[in-house]
Amino acid sequence: MENRVAYPLHLNEIIIQMKQENTLLKTIMADLANKNKTQIETW
Repeated sequence: MENRVAYPLHLNEIIIQMKQENTLLKTIMADLANKNKTQIETW
């Protein structure tokens, strides 16, 4: 089973802002070292 990860609030806000600017998903994952694609899509 996988472990749950609690992401910091400021990281969440940065990702939401990047998504609003139509930044590519791969770019967001590379810049912020987030490995969970589904989590980024959820935000």
